[in-house]
Amino acid sequence: MTTLAALDSLLPLVAPYARACPANVQEQQLRLAASNFALETELWRERLVPILIVEGQREYALALPEGIDGRIKRIQQLIIGHEKKHRNEYSFGPDQVLWLERMPTIGGTPMIVEVVVQPDALCTQYPDWLIGRWQNAIAQGALYFIKSMLDLPWGNEKQAGVHQAAYMRGIGFAKVDNLSGYKNGNVTARLRKFF
Repeated sequence: MTTLAALDSLLPLVAPYARACPANVQEQQLRLAASNFALETELWRERLVPILIVEGQREYALALPEGIDGRIKRIQQLIIGHEKKHRNEYSFGPDQVLWLERMPTIGGTPMIVEVVVQPDALCTQYPDWLIGRWQNAIAQGALYFIKSMLDLPWGNEKQAGVHQAAYMRGIGFAKVDNLSGYKNGNVTARLRKFF
């Protein structure tokens, strides 16, 4: 399981720019920004505990590891035994149940499932690598939501636009990282040998 870190560790990036805003509103908007960021980018993925296939059973209830406040948005990858399954070989619905299109004829084969996590709006724990890498984008999102409250003393339309642009730029960069397969850690490049 991924190591989780507290989202409120990002409050020092928000508080200096939202002094008139109460701390509880800052925390709420930080949770909203992080939840939206994870939903839009689909960066948060978890590999579930392997499940053993049962002969004659097509349905398997899936659940996120303990401590993660959210639900499974979709299956990123499904491997049964050593064979990667294609999306037309299974289905997954909002009831969090995986349905295999073919009836398993042999039991005991391990099934490995990697899922995309959709955190709840109240989620306060996120992967430490996600908070570390995307902390500025998430903080900008919180500031965008705070400054968009135009009928309150801390609202400011012009500043909201600046923070919105930074937040959306962060989401865009994160989507590119997601498509390229980069999540965390160092990128390694190898030069090919020429003959």
